[in-house]
Amino acid sequence: MDCLTAQGLISDALDRSPLDAKQLAEAKEHCMGCATCSVFVRTLLLARSTPSPVPPEDLVDRVMTAIRAEDERDKESAARLAAQAAVATTDDAGGRIDAVSIGAENTGGADTPDDSRTTPLDAARRWMHGLSRQEAITWASAAVIFVAAVGITASAGVRILTTSPATDATLSSSREASAKYGAAGAAPEAANSAITVAPTVEAAGSYITVKSVAYLLSGPSTIATDGLTPAGTVTSALGSGSGPKSHAVFTADDPDRLYVLDETSAQLLAFDRVARTYGGNRYQLTSDALSDFGQWPNLPANITEPANADGSPTFARLADDPSGTQMYRLAAGSVLSGIAVGPGSGQSDPAVGNPNWTWWTPAR
Repeated sequence: MDCLTAQGLISDALDRSPLDAKQLAEAKEHCMGCATCSVFVRTLLLARSTPSPVPPEDLVDRVMTAIRAEDERDKESAARLAAQAAVATTDDAGGRIDAVSIGAENTGGADTPDDSRTTPLDAARRWMHGLSRQEAITWASAAVIFVAAVGITASAGVRILTTSPATDATLSSSREASAKYGAAGAAPEAANSAITVAPTVEAAGSYITVKSVAYLLSGPSTIATDGLTPAGTVTSALGSGSGPKSHAVFTADDPDRLYVLDETSAQLLAFDRVARTYGGNRYQLTSDALSDFGQWPNLPANITEPANADGSPTFARLADDPSGTQMYRLAAGSVLSGIAVGPGSGQSDPAVGNPNWTWWTPAR
């Protein structure tokens, strides 16, 4: 799917237009792996979330004062023209020319205004003069709100379009691999359903969990399995669209990478451990089991979901990490047991886009 088609479908979905579920899924998968379309969707979501500006309290009074002043000037101008026409009423024979015929000389009709010289501003003024006070108030308020909203949205959009998000290199390449090799980026939706607006626009990537540790798809591998070390199995649908199956897992020299044999497609897939560094220590993303691609890692069963947005009562705040992401520890524990990250972390964070609380344990 090309960028213009994908962007059009995402825009229609945000407007709650009826769409084909398969086409919408393809559009979301395309945007997940395309940097340009990802920026486009973030811009749309930002525009939709921009609060409606409130017009100044004296707006109506100022608009009506301006309208009345303009009306008085027009009346004074018309009076001056009538006076001048009355003075210049004598023709060559000394007869008096009717003032109305002076205005009709260039139009061919008495009593017809010279619309050929009417500017759009003149037309707008005449239209405003014909409105009641309530109508004028309504139109003026709507105009100000529209202009303000356009200004806010344009400013925010330009700021996004001119900023290159700093993204973890491994995470970025894994998302691109998910889109390129057909891994599902999101769960199927009904044809008429609208997109669920998450803290960020990214759909869940192609995650698996092996012994509760989360790994993200890097892409197909050409390494021969006879040169790898068996490391158990993982149960996942691997984005196949069918039910979860057991797949053989292998390792090599890199402790942060493992390989999964997808028997359905006869491909060997490479996955990278999702990890981060904090306080000089390395932590790995730990989650309940994930049965298919397109599912976000979440808190393990032994960690209670916080009741409040500030992480309480489960977590207590720590200092931010170098990227500015707010970190947490267990309220009754220390960083030695693990750290937590709240939903919707920034673009530079390995948990970017995840709408769930995530738990990170020391990497062995």
